[in-house]
Amino acid sequence: MRRPRHRQRRRARADALSALVALALLAGPSPASAQSSSSSAPKLNYNALGSTALLGAFTSLDYASPNASAAPSPSAGNLLTRSSTSDPWSLAGSAASGGSFRAVCELDSRVYVGGSFDEVDGRTGLGNVAVWSEADGWAPLGQGVDGPVNALWCDDDRGEVWLGGVFERPLSAGDADGYGGNLAMWSASSSSWSPAPIGGFSGPVASLSSLDSSTLLLSGSFTTRFSSNSTTTSPSSDSSPSGNGTIGSYASALSPISLSDAQIVGGPNYEDAAYGNPDNLVCSDGNPWIMRDGNGGTLTVRWFRSVTVAGFRLANTDFQGRGTTGFSIVSIPDNAALELVYNDPSSPDTNATCTNLCPLPPPAEAPYVDFLFPAGPQTLTGFELYLSEWTGASPGLDALQVLGDGASAYAVSSLNNGGSTCSADNNTASVSTSGAWTQSSAPTGIAGTTAEYLSATFSTSISHADAPSITFTPYVSATGVYHLRLVIPGCQGVGDCASRTSVQVTVTPSSGADPTVTTVSQAVDDDAQLNVYTGTVEASSDGFNPTIMLTLAANPDAVSGDQYIIVADRLSLVLQQADATLRSTSVGFGAYEYALGGNAVNASAVLSNSTETPTDRAAISLAAALGLRSSSSAVGNMTVHAIARIGSTTFLAGAFASPASANVSFTNLVAHDGAALVPLADNGVDGPVYALAVYDNKLYLAGDFRTAGSVSASNIAVYDPSANAFAAVAGGVDGPVAGLSLAGDNLWLSGNFSTVLDASGSQAVTTGGAAYWDAKRAAWGADQGVVYGDVSAVQTTSDGHQLFIGAVSGSSRYSASGAADLTSEGIKPLSGLRLSAPSITSSSPSSARRRRSTRSSILSWLSARQPSSNPSPPSIPMFPAPAPAVLAGAYAEDGPTFLGGNFSAAGGDADNFAVYRDGAVDAPAGGVTVDGVVQAIAVVRDYAFVGGDFRLEGGGDGVDGRTGLGAYDWKGENWLSLDALTGTGTVYALATRPSQDILIVAGEFNGVGSVSSPGVLAWDASSKQFDALGSGLSGTVRSIAFAGDNAQYLIAAGSFSLGGSVAFIAQFDFDSRTWSNVGATGDLPGPATAVASDDLNANSIWVAGQATSGADPYLLQWNGSSWTDYRTSLQSGTGIQQLMFVPLEEEHDVSGPMEKNRMLLTSGALSLGGGVGDVSSALFDGQLWHPFVSTTGSGGAAGSIAALINSKRKFSFDTKHYLGLGIIILISLAISLGIVFLLTLIGFIFSVMSRRSDSYPLALTDADEDEGLHRPSSLLEHINHATSNMALGGAGGGAGAAAAGAYAAHEKGEKGDHGAAAGPVTSDAGSSYEAYGAPYYDGDNNDGVGHRAYARYDFAGDQEGELRLAVGQQVQVLDSRDRDWWYVRDPANGAEGVCPSSYLF
Repeated sequence: MRRPRHRQRRRARADALSALVALALLAGPSPASAQSSSSSAPKLNYNALGSTALLGAFTSLDYASPNASAAPSPSAGNLLTRSSTSDPWSLAGSAASGGSFRAVCELDSRVYVGGSFDEVDGRTGLGNVAVWSEADGWAPLGQGVDGPVNALWCDDDRGEVWLGGVFERPLSAGDADGYGGNLAMWSASSSSWSPAPIGGFSGPVASLSSLDSSTLLLSGSFTTRFSSNSTTTSPSSDSSPSGNGTIGSYASALSPISLSDAQIVGGPNYEDAAYGNPDNLVCSDGNPWIMRDGNGGTLTVRWFRSVTVAGFRLANTDFQGRGTTGFSIVSIPDNAALELVYNDPSSPDTNATCTNLCPLPPPAEAPYVDFLFPAGPQTLTGFELYLSEWTGASPGLDALQVLGDGASAYAVSSLNNGGSTCSADNNTASVSTSGAWTQSSAPTGIAGTTAEYLSATFSTSISHADAPSITFTPYVSATGVYHLRLVIPGCQGVGDCASRTSVQVTVTPSSGADPTVTTVSQAVDDDAQLNVYTGTVEASSDGFNPTIMLTLAANPDAVSGDQYIIVADRLSLVLQQADATLRSTSVGFGAYEYALGGNAVNASAVLSNSTETPTDRAAISLAAALGLRSSSSAVGNMTVHAIARIGSTTFLAGAFASPASANVSFTNLVAHDGAALVPLADNGVDGPVYALAVYDNKLYLAGDFRTAGSVSASNIAVYDPSANAFAAVAGGVDGPVAGLSLAGDNLWLSGNFSTVLDASGSQAVTTGGAAYWDAKRAAWGADQGVVYGDVSAVQTTSDGHQLFIGAVSGSSRYSASGAADLTSEGIKPLSGLRLSAPSITSSSPSSARRRRSTRSSILSWLSARQPSSNPSPPSIPMFPAPAPAVLAGAYAEDGPTFLGGNFSAAGGDADNFAVYRDGAVDAPAGGVTVDGVVQAIAVVRDYAFVGGDFRLEGGGDGVDGRTGLGAYDWKGENWLSLDALTGTGTVYALATRPSQDILIVAGEFNGVGSVSSPGVLAWDASSKQFDALGSGLSGTVRSIAFAGDNAQYLIAAGSFSLGGSVAFIAQFDFDSRTWSNVGATGDLPGPATAVASDDLNANSIWVAGQATSGADPYLLQWNGSSWTDYRTSLQSGTGIQQLMFVPLEEEHDVSGPMEKNRMLLTSGALSLGGGVGDVSSALFDGQLWHPFVSTTGSGGAAGSIAALINSKRKFSFDTKHYLGLGIIILISLAISLGIVFLLTLIGFIFSVMSRRSDSYPLALTDADEDEGLHRPSSLLEHINHATSNMALGGAGGGAGAAAAGAYAAHEKGEKGDHGAAAGPVTSDAGSSYEAYGAPYYDGDNNDGVGHRAYARYDFAGDQEGELRLAVGQQVQVLDSRDRDWWYVRDPANGAEGVCPSSYLF
């Protein structure tokens, strides 16, 4: 059958458009088609859904990743990066368990990380510092350093990285490499270590910062010394004797190493045994050691262990005119000639070096000469001394001493003096012990040698006070600055790592000084030297000897067994400076300033006061106020953590307080005006300050405190120097702040906190351990995301990227407290919604069922109790809902949004049920409080019904005391009086029957009032009455849905009995008022927690729950005859709380039972296989899962989504089809060209008509008829005629009246035949209407009333002057002169009008 001509024209236009579209597709999609979202999941059609929100137990959320990615480790350091505050974080790497990241900086797009770790992402041997780049991953910095790194500073101008912390030196460096301790420098260009140009410090370095690119500020727990005496003789900055000045005072402070336990062999010896004995050099009775006449001599000394040697002291002989004039020394075991430096007696101010032949003057010129290693102390196991030149008959020596690098003391007593009573050994170290110690041997790594040490093994039940101890008393020959190093044998070599623990080391360095206490771990794999003290040590004398005691730590490290092992090997005191001017120095504490690129200095030595900076002067004043009079003064736990400067005032912050005797009182923060300390308002802050930052000439301080001055300030405050006043920073944060970093106007905080607080002190925003304060706006930053855990530092790089380090458990882009909007532009946290744990509990302890405290961290949503008269269905799984959580919500049309759950809002006024409107949260009116958990909300007309496990308090009769169900009249602002639920009285689901104001209430109850309806009942909004829903079902209904035409069926899911059998799903027929199974009893494997129908399709019902056996999750679909299992990808631990079909923005590939314009949204706490992992919401297309949203709860634990709510109760699943940009352009061009063409055509027609109007009369003549002039304009005259009749309002109305009447009836939606006329069709003169042209005769009808025809198709006839047609309808053709449109009459009623000619046959 041929299509009607007007349909052909429409199809042709569609085909043309399709071709145009196909051509324009090359231009790509329109911007309107893009939905802002980082998720790869299909996009929801929010135009169809209306306002949409996610509700649940979470503090933050983000779009889910399609694939599971590595998670940060809360028990180790992590590095997270992101491009901006609006972007998600990316995990760059994690340390091995127990490792920590403490400091970070960026240099040339490479990120340097320091802390206490040895392994990151499987890369081992890092030594507490590493570098990461996106291109190369993690890499070591040499072998790292030998202790924790607390601070890093990247020098962009010089390409260097400074490290500060608690370490001696890089692991690849030796004692002689000049590292002063706690400070080192890495060159990025040469990839090598070097000592810092200021040497090092006597104590730990806590921070490195800069005032500008030319000044470095260092703070910590160390002392510095300044003196006006510029002639002090000391070693150079690398602690060796080859620097400025002579070696005299340095060498004089070195203690001899005992040779009593060494193997000494010499010869050829003099014939007289009294003089030919090399032991004379060790324990002399006054006789020298002499060689055989005419022969040189060789002396071989072996310790068979490693000994640190600084040099040799030789005394020549003049026995019988003999003496040595030239000698050399080689090392054992490598037989290398040793270079030595000495002071030439002929030129006292000059140092000289020698190797193969060193001169030795006669006793008359020098009693002895010290020969030292120019590069500093070296490790030897022995040496050989060659006497190669002499005077007289043969060479000889009067005395030989091997000089240590300062002083030492061994735990094995025999190694200190070998039991010798020689006078030469009188000045030796000693050791004493308490408790049981055992001598043991450890391998040294040198063939044929071992190291002897002591160990103590005892029960872990022994306390610190009762544990074995050992006290070293070294012999210190001269007062000076020393590094005191504790040597610990490695546990791997002796196999006791599992029992090694930590020890406490107490150093008493000088008379009158307080002891210093340090705790160190002895669980070291390899031999280690740990610095336990740096500072002045007083020389041994009859009245005083320095002591070092080692015992079990007060809080020892845990071990794997029930016994501790502590070890003692030796102590080494390494001389840094012979302190001849100790009493003339000024001591500074905790702060030092260095001009980058300036002259090298030794910060451990006495510095000239000409180098003092404002920071140095502040440190000197602080030390004086603290009573630190010398570099050996005990600093205890005092530390300077941060330095800042505003104008000429320097601020020092940390953990310290002035004693009562100080001239200025201060606590943890002090200011110095360049000359003296100045008081701050109310003396400072009441807790340690860890960080400082300057913005707009104001000082921001952060740490662990509650009061700044007299102002309440939670861990952060701001100080205005001009007003000498502190102020709070909003309400602060809820935990300690470890760091501050300024990026433009944003001041970033890092630490162990979770939320930032508003000025009232209540929760403002969940941020985790990192947040920023907009210092310009004086407000907390918005949309900054959440990093859960203890964040050590935050840094913004030069290109705007952000670096976060710390022990974190997770991160999320959007901070939202239990609720967030979903829009086409992305996730939007609800503005103004600030939730906390609920503030009330039940006030009726005598009630039949006491309520659980709503402060509980885990709430039991569902109960296992069932009526005893029926079979006992299994209990329904419980879902965690830690407060605060939003578990239910509903939109009111043209009204507010209602939220319910386990929370407190509106400053504590709204507990568990709140009204949200225009960014504000209020408690419902009427004076009623909800004491318990709200789990369901539905709006019916003006009522917001609330269901859950709660008790209503207040509101009068019919409200007060009601449990489980309430109704709030949001327009009348009061509560509706309802009959009480009977039985348990808990409601889990509320829903209105589509297109009706019938509310379905489901849960665990027996009924309401006198109505018995276990588990489910109905409330009619018209009658305000409850109705029972059949009988036969009894138990707990967890979720409900509707299905069938006109929502004929109610689908109930849960765990209940039906007809005497246990069932998990059932349907109620509203027509027959009966319950029945969906499928067969036992089809479902366990209790159901969620159910949904596909757009009321009774043949597509989906249900989720958990199997009774094993509690594995399931997801099944009912197709009208059987169930299909779709649980394959659901992993153990999944809990599904909601199923909902949602419309999509774009169609998807049809898979299985799912239509292409929708998917099944599954929400709760999901664990998906296929490499996806844990998410809170996912979309299922019938075959594949698409992760949608992930949430995080308090403390970084996984969150959950309870529900998605939307404002449109009925919505369309039709997808929107966006046109491509190219199509839009082409259509615009086509429209433009069409308009131009139309205007041209109209002008042409007007011109032609104007000319014809001049040539033809207005009325047709017979000549016109004869000439066949059938103008289309004749149809207009028909229409005008009909319209004029309608306008005149004649009784008959004619064809125009009929057509107009039909049109009007159609527009008003009136019922009946729109084409019917009230009476016979007549002209305005009362006679029948006559066609313009001669009637069309077909031979069958010659009555002069027109050609008979029949309607081939239905014709709406809804335009003015048209006649409505039905298929097969008979009409009379009155005018057929136009090719496409004919004027016809309906003989049945006389109605007339035009219709398409192709519709007739």
